[in-house]
Amino acid sequence: MIQAIRKFMERAATAACAVSTLCAGALTVSPKAWCDESAVDRAARSVTYAEALQAYQLGRPAEAFVDFESLAQRGDGRAQYLLGMARLEGKHVSKDVAQGYAWLQIAAANYTGAYARETAADARKALAAFGSAISGADLIRADRISGAFMAERARDIQERVRIARVALLAADDASGDRQLVVRGCALDAWKRGCDRSALKSSPAADEAPRCTGVIPAGASRPSTATVRPGIPAPPRNEDFNWEGALVVLLHLDGTGYVCRGTIVLGSGDRTWDKSLLDASTAWRLKPAMLNDQPVESVFVLTVIKRAEEWAWQ
Repeated sequence: MIQAIRKFMERAATAACAVSTLCAGALTVSPKAWCDESAVDRAARSVTYAEALQAYQLGRPAEAFVDFESLAQRGDGRAQYLLGMARLEGKHVSKDVAQGYAWLQIAAANYTGAYARETAADARKALAAFGSAISGADLIRADRISGAFMAERARDIQERVRIARVALLAADDASGDRQLVVRGCALDAWKRGCDRSALKSSPAADEAPRCTGVIPAGASRPSTATVRPGIPAPPRNEDFNWEGALVVLLHLDGTGYVCRGTIVLGSGDRTWDKSLLDASTAWRLKPAMLNDQPVESVFVLTVIKRAEEWAWQ
């Protein structure tokens, strides 16, 4: 099992390497300022996975696994996997077979975090390997722990979707401090990335963009972007090397153009989140259909941010 953790760490370190610098005589992958950061300062902000990994590599496993646990609670599948494996073995953390198995169950079911697919596969292999050795009592406890975590996570996302949907379908375009809303091509043909010629050459009533905010029940799901501007390069900011999943909610009109877009799950950085909204609200998708007629709809877009790239899903 220790070998599995080591291999996972090595693979994660390779993926994380972006900026190299010398710190305390050891090669690390973050700005040198991080090396001199106090534990108090570190705890006062949201530590990234790369920083937790570096703490482990620099011989600070206790500190690293405090960070991994924080990241696991926030939904990072890689941290969930590592914490699960460590709990099962009692390596660097107190041994708790049920909790360890529960974290592996959560990691195996995690499809929105950074590197989620690879991590989920590793977690499923670990579950298969340990499944025959875990006691019935521990298995029941593990199921309760993972079930409670995922239920709470689902409730949190549902509430976020509800709040985002209300803001998205509101008549005005106000972007408050809590909810960022960006107008799309259906309401702003001069928006960067919009196909203005297509928007202006559709005067017919059934082709003109309409954004009433009325979403009919029973409509099909919109699909396949027919107009998809290039993905903007992530802003280069060594102080904010966040990785993970962002969820964007798009209000589409009956022609498939975006009326407005907003963030359901963001990175925590308004500039980064807005760059995603600016790109995604210039898309055009195949509209939702109801009784063979195109209708307004709400589309959920998941965006994975890895190291130096975006990936739309």
